[in-house]
Amino acid sequence: MGLLETLFDVGLDALAKRQVGEHLTGPGQDEAQARFDVELLEDTPGPKAPDDVAAAPADAVKAKDGLASKVTLAGTGKVHPQPNDAVKVSFSVWSTDGRLLEESKDKPMVRPVSGFFEGWAEGIGLMVVGEKRTLWIPAALGLKARPEAPSPGDVTIQVELIDIVPGPKTPVDLKAPPKDAIVEKDGLATKVLTKGTGTVHPTKTNNVTVQYAGWTTDGKMFDSSYSRGEPATFGVSGVIPGWTEALQLMVAGEKRRLWIPEALAYKGKPNGPQGMLIFEVELISISDAPPRPQFPGGGMGGAHPMGGPPGAGPGRMGGGGGMQPPPMPPH
Repeated sequence: MGLLETLFDVGLDALAKRQVGEHLTGPGQDEAQARFDVELLEDTPGPKAPDDVAAAPADAVKAKDGLASKVTLAGTGKVHPQPNDAVKVSFSVWSTDGRLLEESKDKPMVRPVSGFFEGWAEGIGLMVVGEKRTLWIPAALGLKARPEAPSPGDVTIQVELIDIVPGPKTPVDLKAPPKDAIVEKDGLATKVLTKGTGTVHPTKTNNVTVQYAGWTTDGKMFDSSYSRGEPATFGVSGVIPGWTEALQLMVAGEKRRLWIPEALAYKGKPNGPQGMLIFEVELISISDAPPRPQFPGGGMGGAHPMGGPPGAGPGRMGGGGGMQPPPMPPH
């Protein structure tokens, strides 16, 4: 019996308190490493599954790739979200047998348009602010299986688009650094876009707070703090070598573009972006606090289709605890 199953087995009438032991750390490990005292105080009913959760109705609009959608409330906006944008949304995600996989509940969340899965980006791109729409997303356009979270197959998403958060523009010089970029001996290239107001450079013992976006050379944005609606804070020494080196060149208030060769980035690791990576980084502040072990964040992986609550760790659709600071492995 797992932790969730145990919680479901606790009776409200008794407000029972029981000790739960569960192998959350992996097969064959000591149960004592994961023991909880659980008191169930309240059982809040969740939303009701849509009547058409199993399949798109006849009046849904079906795309050639298999995505189906239906507007349930017309929006008031005029523009559609673009691939680099983020969106503020309320949502619920359902399996086709009516199981609730994830929801934003009564608190809207900021989510990237791109980077999760094709069906989400395509469906969100059809919407305008104020619109409510149901998406029927086939497995081929949906969440991909990962070791820690198998694919749920076809999913149905009810989503309300509350606002569009404009994302960064894709740089035009992704293929190679321009002539006015500064190139270091190890191949790192940087260009100052906005001069800073600070006078102190961060060191490897500092934390930094930044806004950033990252692209591969084919123009695909693979991560962005703008898409999460807030800056990222992490330790200078806890990132890939190209970031550690570049951050120490900067001062607060500065915005700089980085061209990081693969040898200073993911080094060809299969789970990371490949080849040279291009970042735009704005250094907001420097802190003397010890580096926090939250960078990397793992990007889009994890257990929740849409991310989960703040602090819950990497989620399937990132954000709010799902999408932690950028997916860069420590060197």
